[in-house]
Amino acid sequence: MSRDPNLGNSLVGQVAGLSVAINATGPYGSSRVLIRGNASLSGNNQPLYVIDGVPYDNTTQSYSGQYGGTDLGDGLSNISPDNIETILVLKGVAASALYGYRGGNGAILITTRSGSRTHGIGVQVNNNFTLNSVIDERDYQYQYGQGVSGVKPTSAQTALAAPYYSWGARLDGSPAVNYLGDPYAYSPAKDNFRHFFQTGLTNQSSVGLTGANTKGHFRLGLSDLHLSSVVPNSSMRQQGLNFNSVYSVTNRLQMELTADYVFEHVNNRVSISDDPGNVIAPPLYLANSFDIRWMKDHTVHPDGTEWLPGTTDPYFENPYYIAYDYINTTDRNRITGGLTLKYNLLDWLYIKGQVSRDGYIFNVTNIVPSGVQYTRSDGIHGGNFTQYEVNYHEINGSFMIGMHKKAGADFSFDANIGSNRQDNTNSINGVGAVPNSPNRPAGPFLVAGNYNAGNIVNKPYSSYNRRYRVNSLYGSADIGYKNYLFLNLTARNDWFGLLGRPAFGTGKWVPFGPTNGQNDANEVGLGDFNLIVLDVAGRSGDPVGQITYDAFNMPLTNALLGTPGCPDVYNRKTSAATGSHLVGVDVRPSARRVVGPDRHAHQHHHRRVHGRHLHGHDGEGRDVRPHRIAGGQWQLRRRG
Repeated sequence: MSRDPNLGNSLVGQVAGLSVAINATGPYGSSRVLIRGNASLSGNNQPLYVIDGVPYDNTTQSYSGQYGGTDLGDGLSNISPDNIETILVLKGVAASALYGYRGGNGAILITTRSGSRTHGIGVQVNNNFTLNSVIDERDYQYQYGQGVSGVKPTSAQTALAAPYYSWGARLDGSPAVNYLGDPYAYSPAKDNFRHFFQTGLTNQSSVGLTGANTKGHFRLGLSDLHLSSVVPNSSMRQQGLNFNSVYSVTNRLQMELTADYVFEHVNNRVSISDDPGNVIAPPLYLANSFDIRWMKDHTVHPDGTEWLPGTTDPYFENPYYIAYDYINTTDRNRITGGLTLKYNLLDWLYIKGQVSRDGYIFNVTNIVPSGVQYTRSDGIHGGNFTQYEVNYHEINGSFMIGMHKKAGADFSFDANIGSNRQDNTNSINGVGAVPNSPNRPAGPFLVAGNYNAGNIVNKPYSSYNRRYRVNSLYGSADIGYKNYLFLNLTARNDWFGLLGRPAFGTGKWVPFGPTNGQNDANEVGLGDFNLIVLDVAGRSGDPVGQITYDAFNMPLTNALLGTPGCPDVYNRKTSAATGSHLVGVDVRPSARRVVGPDRHAHQHHHRRVHGRHLHGHDGEGRDVRPHRIAGGQWQLRRRG
């Protein structure tokens, strides 16, 4: 596995059917992982991540809009590669049989390292150092330089009027004038990318302490990441602690404890697309004889406004001003862990319970300086401010009864039945362009350069809170004959408040074919021949949009009336059904095993929208319900 700071980027080319889309936002950016493509044209198509049995949130913390924005990364960057022992990819919606509605897009199961292979005390030390550089090998034309209509700039005014145009005179080294009014030789400027970007440094270090005895084993891992991006003044710092242990309390009671803590700080993440703060755009579009180093010491005018390279477009800014004057910081504190207890009632019967938790607090501060010209609507005050906190946590509690029984020398029987309860809470609160709110950034600043919330004219505040609960029942049974003929059945039901219908997943393996199971290990032949038929379905959904409420006074009674803010469809809910039919052959030679259950797969997805009317109450406690009237419109009527 490559030592990329983001686990998603490390999966490129590792698994058939798995594709990874990487944003051009550096090593701390987000990645989009898909298993067998998109299952839906809307919603999230990424798989579920499970670390040591704990569901792991991988939400992309980004607020990119129509004109781009800042890529704030995802959860995969919080997983240290040095702590990973194995990765298992469950393709398609087959994972819904194990993880219900959340496994409809597949699942990636990650197991962290433990001390199970240790004898006594052991120490593991790893260090990885990487250098990164930007290479620009595009084939620009260098016959004609900056200017328009075959004329080179001979004054600061003509240079300011053509900062991005390379339609001037022939580049012959003759005298010309740049946008600062300084003379220069009219020659190609071929190394702008090399002059602006720097060499990126990434250092990943980890230390692992392991131990084991007859009662159990443990591993304690410490990791440290320091990253300096190729973009000036952009960096990442991350420290983590990982603990994994298994301990036999008694001969029948076993305890497993896993815990992971990560602190992450990122300074000045890169913007994407057409966002004005995109530091890559200026060196990309400058004229081919414009030396980017001219702008390094000329970022601000005496009046405090940004010193732009031209007068044609205020949204193409000075890259040095973006790198050193824009402020974009994020801090994340994340705790993930679980406690599992397993008690063997009999040699073949056991009970198991687990409590797990994944959560983080994510703080974002984004400041556009007061000198940015397009923010100075009155010509005096400018800049804007966004600051918010994301508080996310999910708690899962599960209980299971299982058995492993042999009937004679030929038959084996494994079965389990259990339940799970999922509580998910997410709240976002802050000032400015907070996610899930229609607000724009707070601004402008009253006093230039004083970047705090108390120095802002307009400070729109928003608060977003969401909580839901999912109750699940699941079970599986596995019957084996002579360890080569198997019948496996699984089922799961999920009930959650956002859906009227439960999510359901089933799977079955149907053995087929003539075999006696008596092949010798040295015999050449097919051995076991099984026909596998797998049919799995999973459903999931979320409310369509947000339900808002308005309030106004009744003209006659002066009572305060609460009304739904979306009168066309109330409490709209969707149920998205994803199904998969899989047929293949499992061929197991006597000495080797070749598995090919993926010969033919078909996946389908459909989406339904259900409407249910909500009702409010007026100031006197009476019901107010919507009723359809002529013309397809709705009218609120009071009852009681």
